[in-house]
Amino acid sequence: MIRKEEGKMHRNSIEYEPTDEIDRLARMAVYYEGLGCVEVARSLRQMVAARKADSEDPQN
Repeated sequence: MIRKEEGKMHRNSIEYEPTDEIDRLARMAVYYEGLGCVEVARSLRQMVAARKADSEDPQN
């Protein structure tokens, strides 16, 4: 069976467009918590809290 390279080339041509970094980090925290990586999930949640605080800061 020969694997087509078209699909791979197509995937690489799509540019990454970050929609909502805070939402992405929160989803990653849930994922890692499900894997049992509680410390990683906790760190990600701290990053989410920090990003939310930065986005709500009127000076930025």
